[in-house]
Amino acid sequence: MRPHRAPRHLVAEAAGTLVPAHLAAGFHEIARVSTYRWAPPGEPARDRPAKQLLSEPEHDEIWKRFETRFDVTYETADRGIAEPPASATWYLDAVEHPDDPLLAEVEAIVARGLRAGARPGDRLYRLKWYVSGSRIDPTRVGGPGQPRWMSYAYLVDEHVVQVTEDLRMGTFGNWREASLCVFGDELLAHVDEELTDLLDTVLRRGGRPVGNIWSFGP
Repeated sequence: MRPHRAPRHLVAEAAGTLVPAHLAAGFHEIARVSTYRWAPPGEPARDRPAKQLLSEPEHDEIWKRFETRFDVTYETADRGIAEPPASATWYLDAVEHPDDPLLAEVEAIVARGLRAGARPGDRLYRLKWYVSGSRIDPTRVGGPGQPRWMSYAYLVDEHVVQVTEDLRMGTFGNWREASLCVFGDELLAHVDEELTDLLDTVLRRGGRPVGNIWSFGP
């Protein structure tokens, strides 16, 4: 049998007045532990930066306001929305499938624009008719250490809407027309040049055709 060996070390944790008492008893200080409290400036956020919406009342409420403001319903969506004066619509016929690199570039440009044009407290909704939606805070999603960006501007087989809660800026992806409408001065200021350079063909500005009209006959 192995001989019994007495322990060679004894570790104790102490705080306050217990520290000098332990030192007087023969203990030696080998480490210190510091406690920190993280208190970033500003008021703590009251909701999550990203949320999937199912049957929440806000989902239906934003839908109703969007349909009224932009004069569109599920039945009329193929014809597009009533594009406001501060809007531009690009042709996306070159996008053939969901994994198209061109679409990834478009989404990156739009996401950057939405983040840049966002105001503190903004809510951005992603909506599809008769399908669950989502809500994100554009200033708290998609950056380093933040939740992933879960919204998108265009689908190859379904209409999709992105819009801020106050309806001042957003996008409408019309897959029937193969077009993407971007509206709102703040958003256009950040994406107009990049999207035009990338996609070339601008179908409409402010809802009016831009040099893309063909006529036949005398």
